[in-house]
Amino acid sequence: MRVVDPSSEKVGDTLSILLWNISNGGMPAEMDFFYSGGIRIHLEEGKGKANFDAILQEIESYKDSTDVFLLHKVDSASKRAYGVNQVQEIQKRLKGFESVYCPNFAVPYIPVPLDQPIGKVYSGMLSMSSKGALSHERVPLNDKDFYWPKKLFTAKKCMDIAEYPMEENRSLFIINVHLNSYDYMGEIRLAQLQEVETVTQKLYAAGNYVIIGGGWNMNPPHFQQYKISYDYKGKVAFPEVDPEKHFKGWKFAYQNTIPTSRVLNEAYRHSALNTTIKDFFICSPNVSVLRVNTVSQQFEFSDHHPVYLSVFLK
Repeated sequence: MRVVDPSSEKVGDTLSILLWNISNGGMPAEMDFFYSGGIRIHLEEGKGKANFDAILQEIESYKDSTDVFLLHKVDSASKRAYGVNQVQEIQKRLKGFESVYCPNFAVPYIPVPLDQPIGKVYSGMLSMSSKGALSHERVPLNDKDFYWPKKLFTAKKCMDIAEYPMEENRSLFIINVHLNSYDYMGEIRLAQLQEVETVTQKLYAAGNYVIIGGGWNMNPPHFQQYKISYDYKGKVAFPEVDPEKHFKGWKFAYQNTIPTSRVLNEAYRHSALNTTIKDFFICSPNVSVLRVNTVSQQFEFSDHHPVYLSVFLK
């Protein structure tokens, strides 16, 4: 954890946030993945390190225009990242930023596939900010529907709740979250969504501002284009969030015209087929969304696109 002095946000301030799942630097456009219907396990070491260097350059290019970075699937000690501590490398590019790392996938050895085991994985969410937070809290999310032995090899998802001071004894809460995938009919994701909502509704009810940047593994409400046309092993791929049941009256911030994620059953073929939107922001009613845009990279560096949000605190 790297910390800077807490700074007071004032009502009326604007704030910019970049949300990006970098997929451990190992899922550029040429890559597929066996667990999603492809055949490959790892990107070759040279290509993997070169691709991660390109991701570092992309992140650094947003340094002067971004207050907060919410990054997912950042490896600090994994075989698939060839031992590169990606947390430290990103910190070097964002000098002066507060840094908090929340591990959510720590497995000493994943034995599948048998001929090329994934091996050790240590990965998580990295939250970085040019403004100092009063506190960061890691809140674990439920995964009880994963049973032994599968439970031994699955991610332990969580929230990183950062609190920033404001006037009149109120706070701005910026929350980094990444929900489960590959669960039958999406039950675990929906249960975790409810947990996130329960926590954040209480924060908002106390008069605070709340911004949630999420890799939801679900589609946002009223999403029509770019839906992935097939599911995972006969199960629902990405259930849509129902705004009448979850976060009623809150703002779902996403750009409808550009996908944020692609499938990994094959290399990306520069088309809208088998892409979807599952990375987006949810903001409390007292947060005014100025703009939100997905940074189209044609999935050159990751199977996810960055999403950029600019808000005004009413």
